Amino acid sequence: MSSSEDSLYIRRFYFLMNSCTTPLVIVDEEGRIVEANSSFWDIFSSGNEFEGELRNRSIFSFLDQTAGDEIRKILRQRSMVGNFTFSGSLVVNEKQIKSKFKVSYYCDEYDSKREVMININPLPKYTIEPPDLIRYLGEMLLPHVPMTSQIIGINKKVIYSINWNDLPLPLRDISQEERICCYLLRKGKKSGECVCDRVIKEGKTSIEEVYIEKGAEQIWAVFVVVPIYGEDNSVYGVLSTVNNVTEERKLAKGVEEYLNVLRDSSMDSQLLPVLIRHLNEPISYILGSLGLLMEDVSLEKSKILAKIKQKCEEYKEIINRVSSFSGEVSDSFLTTEINALVRSMVLPVFSKSGDKKVVFRFSHAPFYISCSPSQFAQALIEIIKNGYRYAKREVLVSLECKEDELFITVDDDGEGVSPELSSRIFVPFFTTEKISGHLGLGLSLAKSIVDSMGGTISVGRSALGGASFTIRLPIVEKISMGDIVKQRNSILIVEDDEDLVEILRTSLEKEGFCVYTSVDCEKAKEIILSVPISYIILDLLYSDNPTGIQFYEEITQKLKFPKDKIVIITGDTASPFTRNFLKKISSPFLEKPFDMEDLKLLISRVVEG
Repeated sequence: MSSSEDSLYIRRFYFLMNSCTTPLVIVDEEGRIVEANSSFWDIFSSGNEFEGELRNRSIFSFLDQTAGDEIRKILRQRSMVGNFTFSGSLVVNEKQIKSKFKVSYYCDEYDSKREVMININPLPKYTIEPPDLIRYLGEMLLPHVPMTSQIIGINKKVIYSINWNDLPLPLRDISQEERICCYLLRKGKKSGECVCDRVIKEGKTSIEEVYIEKGAEQIWAVFVVVPIYGEDNSVYGVLSTVNNVTEERKLAKGVEEYLNVLRDSSMDSQLLPVLIRHLNEPISYILGSLGLLMEDVSLEKSKILAKIKQKCEEYKEIINRVSSFSGEVSDSFLTTEINALVRSMVLPVFSKSGDKKVVFRFSHAPFYISCSPSQFAQALIEIIKNGYRYAKREVLVSLECKEDELFITVDDDGEGVSPELSSRIFVPFFTTEKISGHLGLGLSLAKSIVDSMGGTISVGRSALGGASFTIRLPIVEKISMGDIVKQRNSILIVEDDEDLVEILRTSLEKEGFCVYTSVDCEKAKEIILSVPISYIILDLLYSDNPTGIQFYEEITQKLKFPKDKIVIITGDTASPFTRNFLKKISSPFLEKPFDMEDLKLLISRVVEG
């Protein structure tokens, strides 16, 4: 090669090396630096090193232990083919720069001179100073999180107040400059040091729950206070978030009160548990006796006894399943927020679901249904368990409102349900797994409960590939607070017997009343909200559509309709639940069957006051 060609080769070599924007260094078989590009020299310029002093230095003096060991391993591999990549650190002025290394051999045409090329890609060091972090949280992240939040500085001053309109309405009188955690503790009548002061002092996350009564409103709130740390591990402030758990707590309280009523009631409510207990006793005796008999009989007779034993086991399982669904027998419905019900009574059952997962997608807004919470929760659990049994990896439970209906879908990624089976899957005792002991009661009982709520349940093909169970339920509108415009001669009849409604309408119109009628409670609420009503005749609707009691509580508590302007008519006084309800209220009532003159007399007394 001529000197001019050699010069051109060298210029090309340096041009290619320096066109690489990341540090590039060539070392010999001993690890001494032969050449390096400008990006490599620039790293050490602050250390008063220069190219002449770095050349021939050992590369290992610029690497941490991890990177150095990897380079030594590569230099020992004489027959290396291809590239090696690994992570490690450059060491510059005793500081380490985390980097990615890419290493490859190259040699001259006679394979007499072997050198290694090392390409170094320093990783950027991402550090966020406390002011930047606080600004990012307050302006970029937290506004998109649907929770009321505050960021409080080390000086205990509020820096950001976010999503203030997500606070319960009775709490919105708090100034955004006031610390929300201190305000909630004060309203919850908890004394002592505020949580945020303690978190700033101790640097530990704190979770508190408070109960607040404000007028007629009851509020439960959980707030979490988290320290915000700087790079030096000092606390620079706190993040405080508030979660309104009022609906969950009201649900739990309502169910508790309902169960207390059942415990206090008489023989009727205890009938099923007593019946179950008395059925279990003889079946247990039969099973025990069969075990003894089968020890001393012929093979033929033992087969017969084994069949009897199998049937007894099935009857016992049936009783257990019915008992688990009925719980403490429920005939009364509560207006229940569906998200709260599922979170508190269904989700915990599947929180640890083994090798398969159950995912819940809740509705963005609260929706209310009329149900027996424990029974509906058990029905939904049965449907999810069915999906879990046949799923391969996942069950997806979704809650969504469409117009005036709530849709709950349970999808799995199993094999699905064939068209032949879909028409029989809700039939009592139908099962494809009799050998494994399944009785085929779960889905049929779940369907019965959904039907009793005025809903439907169907099965189809899931987008996940398996079965998709869809529950459709009517939504109950939660009535807002308000006064009712009263008109002396208007009366509303809420009765599910249409023949009786016509008789009452005709009779009361003759008495000069302007009569409105409704055969169900939901339509009756619409009438009350749109028409001035003076008096109400209310059938408790307990036998067919048990929402009359809840309707009474809603219009008297939420709409402030006077209790002394409501006349109760019912044919269900044999029920202990109804008797208990009638004892607690101040409204007059008349037991069916009644004489029309008795009703007119009672209404005239109500009108006269």
